[in-house]
Amino acid sequence: MTPSPRITPRFAKVLALQGIQWGGPQRSGGRSFNLVELLVTAAIIGLLSAIALVALNSALQRARQRRTMAGLRQLRVAVGSYEVDNGSIPRIGQGPAEGLGSVLVPTYTRTLPAVDGWSHSFLFVGEGSRYTLVSTGADGARQNARSPGPTTSCAAASSSPTVSSFSGRKEFRPDDCSSLPHHLR
Repeated sequence: MTPSPRITPRFAKVLALQGIQWGGPQRSGGRSFNLVELLVTAAIIGLLSAIALVALNSALQRARQRRTMAGLRQLRVAVGSYEVDNGSIPRIGQGPAEGLGSVLVPTYTRTLPAVDGWSHSFLFVGEGSRYTLVSTGADGARQNARSPGPTTSCAAASSSPTVSSFSGRKEFRPDDCSSLPHHLR
C-alpha cells in the first residue's frame, strides 16, 4: 500500500472549492476490520503453522533415521571388507564404534560414521566371527529388555545378513546385500 501523500493547506483549499474531500485511502465499503475478523484470521494462521510444524518435525525424524541407517550400512560394508581381507572381524570387543576408526580408516572407509542422526554413538559388539552394530535411537537408551541378536556380515558363511538398529521402539533389519560389493555377497 502506498503512503498517503501529504497535501498542503493551499492544495486542501483547492480541493474543497471543487467539492472534493480528502481523507486519504480507505477500504472499499468505508469500514475497517473488526476484532472478530482479526481473531479468526489469527486462528487460521496459527492452525496452519501448527500443521506445518508437525510435518516438519516428522520429516526431520525421518531424515535422522535415514542418516542412521546409512551410517550403519557404511560401517557394515567397512567391517565386511576388513573381514574379507583379514579373515576375522576387528577385535575391539564391545563399545562405541569410534574404536573401529584405528582399524577401518582410511583403508576400508574414508570417514567413520561415529554418531547416529541423534548424535548418539553407534555401538559395536564383536564376538568371534559375529558382530552387532546398534544405534540407540532418539531416546539414547539401549533396549535391555529386548537385546538385539547376533548379526553377521554378508561375508559370513550362509547366514542371513542383518544390521540391527534401534530407533525409538522399532527394530530395522535390512536383509538385502545388494548394496554390498560383489566380493562381499
